[in-house]
Amino acid sequence: MRKFKEKQAVYWNDPAGETSDVYEVLDTNEEYNAGITEAEILEFDSRVLLIGNGVSEAEVYAEELAIIDPPSSEGQALVQKEMENGFKMFIRNNGCKPDYAVCVIVWNDGSIYPEVNIRLSQTVDPATDDNIFFYCDGLKELKSLVFPGGEDFCIADILYFKGLCKRTPNKKHHIKCHPHFLRQK
Repeated sequence: MRKFKEKQAVYWNDPAGETSDVYEVLDTNEEYNAGITEAEILEFDSRVLLIGNGVSEAEVYAEELAIIDPPSSEGQALVQKEMENGFKMFIRNNGCKPDYAVCVIVWNDGSIYPEVNIRLSQTVDPATDDNIFFYCDGLKELKSLVFPGGEDFCIADILYFKGLCKRTPNKKHHIKCHPHFLRQK
């Protein structure tokens, strides 16, 4: 289960698509959320948190938030597990490996990029790679980017995998990676 704490940086995926941005957790509402079980969270994380960005505040479901603070060692293991599960589900659903991982990264200076594309091979394809942030050599190397120190950034969260599968050329396939997205649709 993802743990939220006050002053933690999060990216709000606003369902209305109007105010998605980086926010700070202002209140975890622990008393209000006390009755929600871990099993319920796997289906839909209905914990309500108060977030703000210095201009506005909103009470939102934890389901809509991605944690973007550099992960703790426990958080790193969780992000790696989400990567493995999302990768396997993408292969199971599409019959091929994903070409890209869409991730939240944190630069070593603390700057946050809430959504970047990481290519899962070293092959450059000018026709499709205009917006590639980084190239790595597969899932193993992607998982290593969760740990600070190897690059000028680290992966704080995995959002989803995407790719162009040979079975259905030119059709993009996306698999969300958070545990609540990993159920079959």
